[in-house]
Amino acid sequence: MSADFDRVPVDSSSISSIGYLKDDGILEIQFRNGRVYRLFLVPATVWANLLQSESKGAFFNRFIRDRYPHVLVPPDAPDHLIEDLRLSLEALKSRGESEDPPLK
Repeated sequence: MSADFDRVPVDSSSISSIGYLKDDGILEIQFRNGRVYRLFLVPATVWANLLQSESKGAFFNRFIRDRYPHVLVPPDAPDHLIEDLRLSLEALKSRGESEDPPLK
């Protein structure tokens, strides 16, 4: 897996762009402050709802923040570290230890 995501720009005061890898359930969010986070085991429904939400920042805070394993992606992060984490999370997922948290 490449460390590069095809993020799309969004209209938000706190988030500048978001991307999603459906096959891996990985959401990548770049904030206006320049920080990029990768969140793992994110269901496609959460991604779709984020895209459709009127306030991306409010949706992130209510339904995404602190609900999924995540990493801060340094600008010079080697691809293999992200890949290693993805494989570890996939192993947990295959054991049935990840349940999609309900949206409220």
